[in-house]
Amino acid sequence: MLQTPKGHALAIQRGTSPEDAEFVYQWSDESDFQPCLADYHIFCRTSYAHIGLADNARVGLLVTHKYDNSTGFLGPFIVKESERGKGYGYLLWQHAMDNFGDANLGCDAVAARVPYYQRFGFVPHHDTQRFRGPYPRHLAKEAARHYQAKYRLTSFAQEDITTLVEFDYKHSGLRREGWYQNWQDRKSTASLILRDTATGEICAMGAIGRAWQPHHYRISPCYARDPASARRMLLELMTRVIETDSEPDKVLIDMVVMLNNPDAVQIAHDCRLAEGLKCARMWTRGLPCPEGISHTYAVVGFECG
Repeated sequence: MLQTPKGHALAIQRGTSPEDAEFVYQWSDESDFQPCLADYHIFCRTSYAHIGLADNARVGLLVTHKYDNSTGFLGPFIVKESERGKGYGYLLWQHAMDNFGDANLGCDAVAARVPYYQRFGFVPHHDTQRFRGPYPRHLAKEAARHYQAKYRLTSFAQEDITTLVEFDYKHSGLRREGWYQNWQDRKSTASLILRDTATGEICAMGAIGRAWQPHHYRISPCYARDPASARRMLLELMTRVIETDSEPDKVLIDMVVMLNNPDAVQIAHDCRLAEGLKCARMWTRGLPCPEGISHTYAVVGFECG
């Protein structure tokens, strides 16, 4: 049992069980995060939910993702509104940080929280923004006519895991083999590679997963060599969802883009997706792959997968 600086007792439960994950996903959704349910098994295998308990009741959580001994990322950090100001968040933070040692840590912080993270050595590197909206039907036919002969599509399941991990590393600077093994096994949504028909070169890679709310999906990630390839990949991912969802007219699609990639922002606007939550992406030891920003069209969502 731990004691906050204000004298409140807190027990911290650390685990990756499906029950823990379900609680984290529910709380995240209620706090307007957008967890990706298709990444549920990734969460259970590669992440820790640090859950704070006061008098056996859950009062807070902080999720951490650890890729290897050198890099990690913070997911949702939530203290129940009625329990704020008692020091629970401080204890959760200290407990979670013990899991990382000297690793390079990243996080997404809303503007009001940036100064807080800066106190612990996090430095803002660029802004991200969530875009959300229905399927862009006004683009579907035009995209299919324009790109049909130039590219061919394969699923992650048809690709070697090394190909996927290395293409991701080239753009993110992170090695996420566990994530890609899970995405290879996805059944309900799409994880795709786009290749140049003439050369066989990978032009784009992307995945879309089912979110916590019904008929709600999240693109995470999308990398591409150029805007045209990105546009084709993003539209293809969205189309796959429309073809499989039981009520396509209710579908909502999320993607989070880096605002210093103007081509990614333009594609989101072309799709008529509405602007939403804006965050600063922060790191303690520097941005892992600065050169990958111009080829990143949707970031991996660490709101919970």
